[in-house]
Amino acid sequence: EDGIQVDAFDLTPAGATPEIARGSLTVEVMEKGQPVRGAAVILGSLLEGERRATTEPDGRAPFTALPMRGSYRAAIIHPFYEAAEAKDLRAGADASPTHIELQRRRGLLLRLQGPDFSKGVALDLWVGLERGGLILPDSAPGRRFSGLLERPELALAPAPAERFWIRAAGMSAPWADQLHGPFAAGTNEILEISLHKSAPLRVELDKINPEKWRIAVYALGEPGGARLDETLRAGGRDKLVSELPLAPGPYLVEVSAQGFLKASLPLKMDKEPFTITPEPRPLPTPSVRGGYVRGYFIRGPYPLRWLPGDFSHGTGCAGFYHDWLADPGGIVSTPRVWREVEAGEGRLDFVQHFSGHDPEHQVAYARFIAFAPARRKLLLALQAQDGVRVWHNERIILHSHIPVGFGEDDGERLEVDLLPGPNQFTFKVENENDAWDLRARFLDPASGQPVRDLPLTPAKGFTPSAP
Repeated sequence: EDGIQVDAFDLTPAGATPEIARGSLTVEVMEKGQPVRGAAVILGSLLEGERRATTEPDGRAPFTALPMRGSYRAAIIHPFYEAAEAKDLRAGADASPTHIELQRRRGLLLRLQGPDFSKGVALDLWVGLERGGLILPDSAPGRRFSGLLERPELALAPAPAERFWIRAAGMSAPWADQLHGPFAAGTNEILEISLHKSAPLRVELDKINPEKWRIAVYALGEPGGARLDETLRAGGRDKLVSELPLAPGPYLVEVSAQGFLKASLPLKMDKEPFTITPEPRPLPTPSVRGGYVRGYFIRGPYPLRWLPGDFSHGTGCAGFYHDWLADPGGIVSTPRVWREVEAGEGRLDFVQHFSGHDPEHQVAYARFIAFAPARRKLLLALQAQDGVRVWHNERIILHSHIPVGFGEDDGERLEVDLLPGPNQFTFKVENENDAWDLRARFLDPASGQPVRDLPLTPAKGFTPSAP
């Protein structure tokens, strides 16, 4: 009233930043009223950039000291759920949580336990189906993960419409290869998968030092039977350790070498490594050549590989493990039948007999029947390239996922107990590339000389003996 004019002034000192009011904002992530733990929440604004947090067990991700000017956008990411977002969020001095509801993905959802995934774990995991008594990888898209996993959750394509298994293995020690299941067809539940540490298998050679040893490991009580195979070279040592990635057993371990059947014994892999010190059992060395089986029934070829991009010497060779005789699996369109062939000079050349097919990455069967008038123990000596599996009647007697003995005399000598009457021998031989062969003969276990008095079917007899 005295005519004094009053003006407003900015009293902030020159160069100082005006104080900005700050508050908090909490994002609450739920699924049907239940908190979702471990979801990544990315909070962003035009002025402040991005901040990240992970939801706690109560499903909340708090953000503090946020400028209260402007609005925020929240993006929610979790492997098990569809991505979600919320817009126009504002921080406040006492703001209520922002509730975001997630929708479960349609797919096979796995929660893995064991390793510290925050440091990254190299993992190979696939969905398996039972085919011909074996658990083989499902070739449908999205049912395999192979790479570095940095969190314990993993989402795959929807579960198969039949019961299935999960095979999970770390790509490096110490996480072991293990089969989980079976699981119900089309399950929508989150599956808990535990990885176990492997135990090394220690093999003590007892100062007997042939150049090459073979360790075959068979999983007992699991569909698939023969699981692992490894060639060890002693190289002057009498002890060595094989880091076969074995999960808790039980297993049957067979250790053998040229001229010796070392051991065949059950083991249950536990916390401690096992040491095998079997006694050597020398087998006679033949002094003459010849006496090889000349007639076979053969059937094939079948694909060695059918999983796109998997060229590993293991799961990639699915056709080596698959029982094609029991279940063609819809992979081979043209039926295969047994046919009789002759092995010139005792060497069965699959390339020659399947000349209308590309021989690379194939497997085939060969079979003959030996008739014994009475029970008789013999040695079955054979050479094969590449890998070979051998059955006497219905019992597997050799599983070698490596070539056997070409360039050597009788690369493997197996003790066989012939029963009175027909004895069927079936060979399954794989070929990666180049030569694809099989040669087999019977030896007397005492003298080591070829046996040629057994009637055979096909009735082609044996090759003549020679020095």
